[in-house]
Amino acid sequence: MKGKVVVALFGNPGVGKSTLLSSLSGQHFASGVNFVGGLTKELQVQTAPHLPMVEFVDTPGLADVHGPQMAAQAINQFLNQAAQQDYRVKIFFVMTLQAGRMKPEDLYTIKQVMSCIVLPGGNKPGPNSYGVIINMCKFTEDRSFAELQKLVQLQLGVASKAVPFTTTYIEYVPYVPDADGAKNATVPCADLLQRLIVFPGIFVQSASPIDVRDWEQRLEDLRKELGRETEQKIKEMEKKHSTEKEELLRNIDNMNAQLAASVHEPWYNKLIDGTATVISSVVPAMITNWWR
Repeated sequence: MKGKVVVALFGNPGVGKSTLLSSLSGQHFASGVNFVGGLTKELQVQTAPHLPMVEFVDTPGLADVHGPQMAAQAINQFLNQAAQQDYRVKIFFVMTLQAGRMKPEDLYTIKQVMSCIVLPGGNKPGPNSYGVIINMCKFTEDRSFAELQKLVQLQLGVASKAVPFTTTYIEYVPYVPDADGAKNATVPCADLLQRLIVFPGIFVQSASPIDVRDWEQRLEDLRKELGRETEQKIKEMEKKHSTEKEELLRNIDNMNAQLAASVHEPWYNKLIDGTATVISSVVPAMITNWWR
């Protein structure tokens, strides 16, 4: 159907694509689909009754050791079909974090899939041509989660060798213990569905074959590169925080000086001194704790 919208989830085995798609569409997506029986069984497609103009697609993972070539062919087939049918494709890569870091195989999948896409006019995908869903997030209420989000945003939002295609569209889906390992499980995600539907998406002109030759060696190279880039970005983030703290403290000192200079009546002096003492001692401590 011309003009149809397709919500396609890409990701490697074990990241929860099928559970998310079942929850989003209200239809059953089988998990753990194998590579037996041809390409039609590798791509799962469902249409939600309440959203007849939207198709939901589950794609195989490129990092599946049992068949990266078959997975690449299935993904390529889907993208070229979307191009032929003039579908608006909303691409989302689903991943989970490992020790608070993105896994190399997930970034490898993003890089390989987005590299094969050609947009109308022969252009390559630009920023925010895709979104990322960080699934099964634990400790989302913890203070450290905010720092984790900053690192993820820095890694995905700044172009690099490991992440040449950038995005700032990142969703975080909390971990649901009852859904972990449960058959045909679903998770609450009505709000997520609304945000995915309004995501702009792209029109694909064509898709070149995805090269998965020597993918294990490429993955190892990417793992090393990602390690170097991550450490560098952590240092940049810490430097930025340090600079911002210093600027805030300078502003407070300036405010204290301006306040003291603007009032000359003797009976105000003690009040000013007391206020300045509080500002100089308490507020910097609060800021330091905030950025720690």
